[in-house]
Amino acid sequence: MGIQDFKAGQRVAVLCGRPENIKETQLATVSRVDRKIVYIILDGFCMETGYCLRNKKDRYLVENIEVGTPAMLFPNKQAADDYIELMELRSWFLQAFNWSKIDQYTAGELRAVKQILEK
Repeated sequence: MGIQDFKAGQRVAVLCGRPENIKETQLATVSRVDRKIVYIILDGFCMETGYCLRNKKDRYLVENIEVGTPAMLFPNKQAADDYIELMELRSWFLQAFNWSKIDQYTAGELRAVKQILEK
């Protein structure tokens, strides 16, 4: 994903807040695209906000701010919903395999999980 994946007039999705607390997607429209920044206007607002690519591995752009938790920009609502699901699954997985709960699983259950994860 990169700046080139966005075009003026495109409908995009924005997730605001800390990744573990995000439950709702906001919609916006791309107002313009520069070489390094995508500018959007959130629905119901009139101010432009800039987003840039911080890490080439990311599936989203990050709000170009100095202070606070930056929002994340996705090319569509489905990509944002997929990200929310990924974060929820990661959280569930970490809780399910917490050291305090690991004794609840049988050797057979753990072998089955190991087989799945090794694929």
